[in-house]
Amino acid sequence: MRTYSEALPDTLVRHLRLPRSSVTLAIRKLREAGRITKGYRHAPPPGQRDIARILIGLAAMSPTASVDHGREVGRLRGPNGSAEDALVDLIEAAAGIADRDIDLNAGEVVIGQTVAVLEVRAHCHDGTVYAATYGKRPPCGAYAVAHYPINAIANIAQEIIHVQ
Repeated sequence: MRTYSEALPDTLVRHLRLPRSSVTLAIRKLREAGRITKGYRHAPPPGQRDIARILIGLAAMSPTASVDHGREVGRLRGPNGSAEDALVDLIEAAAGIADRDIDLNAGEVVIGQTVAVLEVRAHCHDGTVYAATYGKRPPCGAYAVAHYPINAIANIAQEIIHVQ
């Protein structure tokens, strides 16, 4: 039986289409810094906050910068708390832990790579658009970003958390 330490990188690579070496290095750096749970054989599975921290860390320009980038972006304040909390909300909705009015098949999360900013652009079931920005967004083209489709985040959450 595979441990979460073995399955987690595979899930992220499959849904985000990132290089496996970058994903495993970023996860290792986050574990070493105590930002996510350790991957011991009898350790509990990664939680919602662990997945959110990994997603933010993977948006860094390099895997070695994932810890600092994750801290900086994760603590940004916005309309509903911190940027990290916004991702946790999406993950909980995808895993069925919380009831949110978000269409998990449309929208995206945009995380700045060179500038600390996180934007959630989602569609609600009633047809309205939800958009929230955490941090200050510079002019278009002035920074590099990572785009994560909400359906990819939902698939990752469902596979890792195992809640149907």
